Amino acid sequence: MDNKTTVLVLGDARNNYNDPRAWCLRDLHNKAKNVVWLNPESPNAWGFGDSVMDKYLPHTDVAEECRNLRQLSKMVDRLIP
Repeated sequence: MDNKTTVLVLGDARNNYNDPRAWCLRDLHNKAKNVVWLNPESPNAWGFGDSVMDKYLPHTDVAEECRNLRQLSKMVDRLIP
């Protein structure tokens, strides 16, 4: 991995109340060009219950809700000029 790498994370950031280990994502963010997180949940749910998305947000360049093809298509158009 280097400063030309884009890391793509697909997931809801729910961790069953375990340690979020945000330092892992921080380390990836420090090494990569971009960290993009596509989360199927609404941002209104991020950080509630066992969601640790709020802990990961500082270590992402882009974090978006992505639960259907329309949202995915919009994200791809945004990421690829």
